[in-house]
Amino acid sequence: MHERIARIEVFAFERSRGESYLGNLGAGEFALGSHHIVRKFNGTVYPRMDRSVVLRLTDSSGATGWGETYGLVAPGIVAALIEDLLGPYLMMLDPARPDAVWDKLYELQRVRGYWGGYLADTLAALDIALWDLHARSRGESLQATLGTPGAGQVPAYVSGLPEPTKQARLELAQGWQAKGFDMVKIPVSHSDGGDVRGEFESLRGGLGEVQKIAVDVHWTRTAEAAIALGQEIAPFDPWFIEAPVAAEDIAAQIEVGQGIACSLALGEEWRTTWDYLPRRAAARIVQPEMGHTGITQFMRIAGLAREAGAAIMPHATIGMGIFANASFRAALAAGAEAHEFQHTIYPANATLLEGAARCEDGHFHVPETPGHGVAPNADGMAHLTPLLTLQVSRGGDPMKTLRNTAIGAMLAASTLLTALPAAAEELTFVSWMKDEPGYGDWWNEIIAEFEDTHPGVTINMSRVARAEYADTMFTMFAGGNPPDIVHLAAFEFQPFANEGWMEPLDPWIEQSGLDLEGWAGQSTCEWNGDTVCIMLLYTGFVLAHNERIFQEAGVEIPTDWDSYLEAARALKKDTDGDGIIDQYGIALPFDDAASVMQEALNFVLDAGGSWTVDGEPAFDRPEVIEGLARYKQLFTEGLTPKELSSADVRQLLLEGRLAMTVDGGWINNTFRSAAPEVQKNLAITNSPFSPPLGGTSNVLGMSAEMSDEKKELVWDFIALTASPKYQQRFASWSKTPAPRPGVDYTQLKADNPSFEVLAQAAEDAAAANVDRLPKGLELENNEVVKIFYKVAQQMILQDLDPAEAAARLQEQVTRIKD
Repeated sequence: MHERIARIEVFAFERSRGESYLGNLGAGEFALGSHHIVRKFNGTVYPRMDRSVVLRLTDSSGATGWGETYGLVAPGIVAALIEDLLGPYLMMLDPARPDAVWDKLYELQRVRGYWGGYLADTLAALDIALWDLHARSRGESLQATLGTPGAGQVPAYVSGLPEPTKQARLELAQGWQAKGFDMVKIPVSHSDGGDVRGEFESLRGGLGEVQKIAVDVHWTRTAEAAIALGQEIAPFDPWFIEAPVAAEDIAAQIEVGQGIACSLALGEEWRTTWDYLPRRAAARIVQPEMGHTGITQFMRIAGLAREAGAAIMPHATIGMGIFANASFRAALAAGAEAHEFQHTIYPANATLLEGAARCEDGHFHVPETPGHGVAPNADGMAHLTPLLTLQVSRGGDPMKTLRNTAIGAMLAASTLLTALPAAAEELTFVSWMKDEPGYGDWWNEIIAEFEDTHPGVTINMSRVARAEYADTMFTMFAGGNPPDIVHLAAFEFQPFANEGWMEPLDPWIEQSGLDLEGWAGQSTCEWNGDTVCIMLLYTGFVLAHNERIFQEAGVEIPTDWDSYLEAARALKKDTDGDGIIDQYGIALPFDDAASVMQEALNFVLDAGGSWTVDGEPAFDRPEVIEGLARYKQLFTEGLTPKELSSADVRQLLLEGRLAMTVDGGWINNTFRSAAPEVQKNLAITNSPFSPPLGGTSNVLGMSAEMSDEKKELVWDFIALTASPKYQQRFASWSKTPAPRPGVDYTQLKADNPSFEVLAQAAEDAAAANVDRLPKGLELENNEVVKIFYKVAQQMILQDLDPAEAAARLQEQVTRIKD
């Protein structure tokens, strides 16, 4: 009997990208929420960021193994399947034979027709982790466990040429060729209007006869059209055609395989050998995707492919890099002819892992290290959001497991959820501010003092990007897995409080003697008669700008809408004469829903409007329509790039490529991240819009679903943040006024004259009773934000008239409120 699995941890991995996979929004394409783009060429959803589901298995000896699977859509489904079914059963099994474990887990649902999709993906993640743990426990590499010991190399082919023109794509391919990569694959989307023949002609002419060139058709053709495509590109010696027809259409795949001269490549969407077997006659190249198959099915598919005389060239998709490294080692063991190299994904995310394989000189260099060789490093862990923890109880019964913040005992199918052992006293804390300059430093100071004064207690702080924050937190709470310390934006805590998920703080406030009289924005934290949070920041928005850019252009700092528009026009420039705009007067975020609605509110307020009047939707009022028209004008005139996040906008400012942006008081603190030659030119002044945007920013509270002992610890942490010492430190670190009254800003004003601007902005916004959260729509805010984002995209990308946009907003928001 081997060690049993004692703990299963599931995480969501997310990392923002500078450009969406396969490029940003094109004509006829649209965003689906803040996470996805629906592509025109095949109608399929693609992610706007890198996402996957990561898990860690720990056995009863303390040995660990890491796994990963797809998480591009609904990553919580994987956690739910592990919690309700697969996890409890896995803990009952002997993990000495990972392939046998896969079979047993697969059999749980096969007679009900569940043999693919999310179920198989979840099995893949568990399988990768089991094989990793198994090989590590034996002290050998995964490839050795699979029968091929030693380090080795797997030929790599470059996947994708994401450039806007045919010439630029050729030059990119030539650059990779010069680095030793003699194989390349283009997707149909990386061609001029679908002109695949022209793309092959260009690449063959520029790369020579030795280079292998393939095309991924992304399931967009009929069998007849795919065969015709094969004939069109035949003069240019195509290496293979991948995924030409619908993935489900086996007859069409066989027809194409028989009708083209080059090889047909299939397999990225397969999960098991059952997917391969009926296509065996068609696929001359088999492309198992480790994120779908896991190691067990990867090797079984590869074995059958070898018997059929097919080549093995594994597919590579979006992920953190854990299943990619497992794939490299399995490919080495299987003798793969090549492996896909996602050069826009793998190198960047490999930096988040310890031990990742290198891809150089046209090959993946696979080391001889234990297991699949990788685990998240400190930076990698910062990109993981905990979704679930299952753990064997202290009694040792593998049927007794727990969710990491569950309270008491409750039955969930065959799983008994119990509290964490007292020896593991850890408070979980999720925030988008982790590692941010200033704010992150403030949190680190508080955490350090808290841990010093509470021996044996640690705070595990993890980061979730702001764009995904509300959805991620709601998923964690709804799944019974909330953080202990609850950090939310002031405009998003209300639904959590309304569900009863946030602990009323009044008894704790009274017991500690915390005086909240005059505390800026604190009234926002009252919900149904209870105080459910402590306000951390009330701010007024200001104009951050680069003084050098204004001075060199002879342009005055704007003080109203008209001068703002004129400055935006005057300061957009191609500074080096290469035909590419490299300096912008303004830049507006258009990548995440909350930032888009917030940005538009600047113009609506300045036009005399607001989202609600007396708590009722007011989107169709003339003032709002005027504000939306101003907002749209900035995009219509091309004054701002599209597809930027708020972080991208700030980065442009810090790089000295942006003249101005309206932002909250926190922008002053981010200046320190700029290079010295840029930082000296950055300053803040009053917003050109009146009244300035402003309001409550973010709040701190505690989860209602935890033990009284933990609640005491969380309150101690909250009280520390609210103490005079750390409110003073907040102002020092953030360079913004703290909410606590009586903080001495004398030295801050002397050291930083802009501090006076921040204080005045907050005062002006408060006097106008401005808040980013639409009054009367607190509970519906998340849905309102999503509605606004969708309509804003229609207005900007599809030229929807602002009056019609306002009418749609009014109708849709009124409907959800009613």
